[in-house]
Amino acid sequence: MRKDETGGATVAGESVGPAAAVTGTGDLGLSNELMAQLARCLWLPEGLGEAEQRERVAAAAAALKGLAPRDELEGMLAAQMVATHAGAMECLKRAMVGEGWAAEREANLRQAGRLLAIYTRQAEALIRNRLRGRSRVKVEEIRKVRMGRVMLREVTERRG
Repeated sequence: MRKDETGGATVAGESVGPAAAVTGTGDLGLSNELMAQLARCLWLPEGLGEAEQRERVAAAAAALKGLAPRDELEGMLAAQMVATHAGAMECLKRAMVGEGWAAEREANLRQAGRLLAIYTRQAEALIRNRLRGRSRVKVEEIRKVRMGRVMLREVTERRG
């Protein structure tokens, strides 16, 4: 997928729009569904104004775009990561704000910890997926230099 001048993307020479560029897929239906799923995962209370709701969804879309998914798998994983992050931050906020009971605060901190652990695993999965197929070759070069000294030089090369 390549970015076009409108901020969208082109797949096989066909423009697929900005939402598809954000989600890593050329399928407009999947792209729209991922964005809708992400929006539904955000905490948007009833009293929140429409403008602020749009801002929160736009911020989530910007976070998704920042992860730069390259294909459908990465798009789905990136959407999960943004939703997980939003949930963890909401739990942390609820634990730190208000006059709630200590048990409620502890429950929110435990849930935030679980979500942050999930986020870490998701990030690791994204990194593994991006490095898939790349091999790493490590070569050590040993040279004998003057007066019997040995020089060791490490050379690392990434292929793929």
